[in-house]
Amino acid sequence: MCISKAEALRRQQDGRVLVASAAAYAVACAASWMQPLLLVEILRFKGGTEASAGLVLTVEMLALSLSSIFYARVATGVSFATVAIGGTTVAIIGNVLSLVVPDHVSLLATRILCGLGEGATLMVASAALARFDDPDRAYGKINAANILTGSLLIYAAPFLGGWTGGPTTFPTLLLFMLLLLPVLLIMPRGERLRPPPAGEDGLAAGSFSPRLLIIGLAVLIASVSNAAVWSFCYVFGSHAGLGVAALNTIMAVAILFALAGSLLASVIGSRHGRTLPFAAGLIIVSFASFTLSHTTHPLAFEVAMAAYLTAMYFLIPYFFGYAAAEDASGRGAAMIGAIFLMSFAIGPYLGGIISQQFGYRPMGWLVLIADSIAFLLLAALSLFPQHTFNNAP
Repeated sequence: MCISKAEALRRQQDGRVLVASAAAYAVACAASWMQPLLLVEILRFKGGTEASAGLVLTVEMLALSLSSIFYARVATGVSFATVAIGGTTVAIIGNVLSLVVPDHVSLLATRILCGLGEGATLMVASAALARFDDPDRAYGKINAANILTGSLLIYAAPFLGGWTGGPTTFPTLLLFMLLLLPVLLIMPRGERLRPPPAGEDGLAAGSFSPRLLIIGLAVLIASVSNAAVWSFCYVFGSHAGLGVAALNTIMAVAILFALAGSLLASVIGSRHGRTLPFAAGLIIVSFASFTLSHTTHPLAFEVAMAAYLTAMYFLIPYFFGYAAAEDASGRGAAMIGAIFLMSFAIGPYLGGIISQQFGYRPMGWLVLIADSIAFLLLAALSLFPQHTFNNAP
């Protein structure tokens, strides 16, 4: 089948956007992949308590999330390539400073700087794909690439540490971002955050429409509850009778299932709508979370862990897809990306409060309830035409 020259150029352009967006998303998510190692190294090399070290990780994720939303509102007309390269450069500077600062307080400032840079790349990765014909498939592809690069980061850090003789995470993050910086140049210069279509209430004024805010609320409810479960997976595994070595092996294998979930979403996309695949993913992740928090059987934990990561990473592209369908300018998708990563700052604290007050089992019930509410919120949108909420007084 022959294709026109214009179609060939369009596909080439989309391919460049996809590759550059995958690189930008990898930069944005790199620190979240390294959180377990970062926590240990902060305590070892910078001092402080476990709570203060956890605060460093939290403020970086909050800076990342909030700045991404801010950039989505003010960066109209600026090339995505410029935003991504500028953000990565700021994050590189932040990682260099993180290596040399002498104390915990100074580290707090440098990680906020990293978050501000990473927020720019998150905005680009989220917004650039919103105009695609099937954004769900595109988000599935960059999510799959993110899992691969995140796994590479985790496995590369110990080897790099053998050369540095000191902290491993900051040099690993620094090298990783330096390697990805040239890939961001692939982004076509004409790709940028475009103004929202005229006449759409809320968006035209630079704010998000009520429908997008409902989608954001649904994503927040689902993501925070699942992030709470994720942060306690090792604890659940120990309650199921598994040792540290066995848990490390299970988690390494589970990453492959996360990759499978993302690839499945990239294959299915939204060709049959979003409601059915989204509902299926929520059902699986809900019951997997419930099993993880309740089981005392090692095999049940292994199966639930695989199902949990498969379904969770299957769902993520649809979070973005719902927003892209509402706002092709990319602002909505940028907001969803920020909300999703913000859940990794909120979820562990929520899980800690619940486990301290009520034990671990209620966390499974929390996910069942939260995912049900999230589905009802998103399902309600399909019952009303788009202007119903956009034109609400």
